[in-house]
Amino acid sequence: VYNGTLPGSIIIIMPNGERESHDLRGQFRKPSCIFKIEMRGVSYIVIHTDDVDGVLEDPRDAKDICDAFDNEFGIKMTDVQFMLGNVRNMTEKNGVTKLSISQPSYLEAMWDKFKVHRGNAKAPKEPFPKDFDLSRIDKHSRKELLIDPVESRQVLDKGFRELVGGLLWPARNAYPAASFACSVLSRYMQTPTEEAFDAGIHTLHYLVEHRHEGIIFSSDGNLEPICFYDSAHMQNLCNHKSSYKFVITWMGGPIVYVSKQHTLVGLSSAEDEYMTLTHAFKWVMWLRNLLKEMGYGYLVTNPTLMLGDNAQADRWARGAMITNGDRHIERDFHKIKEAVERGHIEPRKINLSTNFI
Repeated sequence: VYNGTLPGSIIIIMPNGERESHDLRGQFRKPSCIFKIEMRGVSYIVIHTDDVDGVLEDPRDAKDICDAFDNEFGIKMTDVQFMLGNVRNMTEKNGVTKLSISQPSYLEAMWDKFKVHRGNAKAPKEPFPKDFDLSRIDKHSRKELLIDPVESRQVLDKGFRELVGGLLWPARNAYPAASFACSVLSRYMQTPTEEAFDAGIHTLHYLVEHRHEGIIFSSDGNLEPICFYDSAHMQNLCNHKSSYKFVITWMGGPIVYVSKQHTLVGLSSAEDEYMTLTHAFKWVMWLRNLLKEMGYGYLVTNPTLMLGDNAQADRWARGAMITNGDRHIERDFHKIKEAVERGHIEPRKINLSTNFI
């Protein structure tokens, strides 16, 4: 089964090669983008607007599916190494298959456009400046520093929005290390500062320097998904909402990674971590359900490990305890207790040094 030109317009390829069209609009709240096709073998097709990718067990199914697409829309076959600006390299050594995903050409093109603003600075060792002022508060008056509109106009004229928009694509596809930078810089889209622009150029320079070091998946990696999560506390003294992040790894590489600012103010580091655990759990459940629907439910028969470095958040998730620290937490975040009780996830405390995010 695969999508036609409109959401819900479905064509079914019969075993004898004939096709049946079905208009199923109205039965779906939103169109799918991944399809499982069972013919001679099992095939998975992913559709991203007008780009289609897939993996198939039987080469004959690949020809039939491609012919069906071509008859309906007219398609162009391309090199499987390239998809949506990503370069995908498959290698095998000593019985271990590795898949690397990177975007070197994309980053080099961006660097050619913006490198003039970096001068002769050396390539940074971290993806975002450690001294970036998230709070923008005067140290003496403790009042928020206002952003000069003239400065913002000058920064916008230098292409700040194009810079940040350009960083979002590699961060989403192949470079998790840039996620925090994109999260912070996106907050300055309306009134950017020179500091924010310099930080964006800093991140771009880092990515160019590491452009061939994207995501790597390995056949000897972890078969069961594992989630790592962490949160800052009192990071932003202006709105008191800190950043949180989590990453779900599978087969040795990250398949879901998020870096955002909390929507609520955490009254303690434990509460910030507890809220992060809940945000991560939503994606873990999405992944567990996806793997089950794809026929890989045996990979998630055990509770998914949720590894964080805050012992109190771990205790809150596991037990029904009511303390002065958790009695005020918003009800939405106690969903995590139910997930633990049902055996979907297993929170564990790990040392800060082993929480690699």
